[in-house]
Amino acid sequence: MPHDRDDVWWRTLLNAASLPYPDSARHLAFHRCGLPIEAAAQGPGVAVGDNISAETHLADGRLLRVPGPVLEGRDDYLLVKRSQAADPLPRAVAWLKSEAQAFEERRQECETRLTFATL
Repeated sequence: MPHDRDDVWWRTLLNAASLPYPDSARHLAFHRCGLPIEAAAQGPGVAVGDNISAETHLADGRLLRVPGPVLEGRDDYLLVKRSQAADPLPRAVAWLKSEAQAFEERRQECETRLTFATL
């Protein structure tokens, strides 16, 4: 069972599918999250992964999505162009601030509408 730092995704997936976790299974732990997907794509194997990491292999047919539960991710990605990879943090912070401001404006607008609706 290839996985990254821990086997939490395997446990979560098998639990969601109402399948027992095979405690006697052999494990192959990788230190980077994309490596289990690469290992599965290079030979007969299976991996639990996300759409972003597996996108190329799914598109070219080296990996197939199997039917079963779809898990909700617990992490987010920050993707930037190579030319901006040196320091993406300032742009990410600026974007988050603008999104927060837009959300607050929409919230206040909805609050105002609710106030008028309840009068």
